[in-house]
Amino acid sequence: MQLRRLILAPLLGALVVSLTGCVWLRLLAFKNQLADFDRYVKVEDGQGLTLQFVKPVLYTKDLLFLMQLEPTSRATNGGAQTWFWTFVKEDAQSNAVPDNLNLTFSTSFDGNKLTAFTFSERLVTTIPKPFLLALIQAFGRAEVDRKNRSVNFTLTKSFLEKDKWRELSRGAVTRMLGTPCSASVTNNVSTSFYRYRIDSPGLGTNESLRVSAKFSFSDATEALTRFEGAYADFRYSFNFQE
Repeated sequence: MQLRRLILAPLLGALVVSLTGCVWLRLLAFKNQLADFDRYVKVEDGQGLTLQFVKPVLYTKDLLFLMQLEPTSRATNGGAQTWFWTFVKEDAQSNAVPDNLNLTFSTSFDGNKLTAFTFSERLVTTIPKPFLLALIQAFGRAEVDRKNRSVNFTLTKSFLEKDKWRELSRGAVTRMLGTPCSASVTNNVSTSFYRYRIDSPGLGTNESLRVSAKFSFSDATEALTRFEGAYADFRYSFNFQE
């Protein structure tokens, strides 16, 4: 149930390893704020789940550089903006699948600074919020490799709620994300591979920017052991340990 968030959370990781110079310093400040989550982030639990950033440090240009394309759509109200992003799930032949399996979220800005990140109501009805919040806080302590453009961190049962951990199974992933593009079993490890493309008006007819995600499970218990994937040339991985 938590795993839709694992598709979206790597975008936070890309923030840290994608940029340089003054932008790098802002991204590092953002990462440090996530490490001190209770001080810098306010959680709003109304429609969907919104993270309000108490002291915004990122700009619209930072997010555009990171995403490498325009959002799916935008809304403007005075000096405030909301950008909407849709990740379209694809099957093994790169065909789009039903809309209810797409991933959506929005980013809000005031004075060109990122003030909020919102997950849709439909997504949070299937994803335990404590797990999502734990995942984001853990990112604040992630290992960042700028040279190889990657982020890696480990979540343990001591960090997550025990009951939520038990829900990280192959069956839960399939219920949330649908049938994977491909699946395999090697050395007692089962893997499920998913692929998404971003719906953006900035892309031409024959262009695409895809997100891939691979989930690894213990074949004996079906428990999630590793999650990894890619967004453009950025790589991310999450390890789950006892």
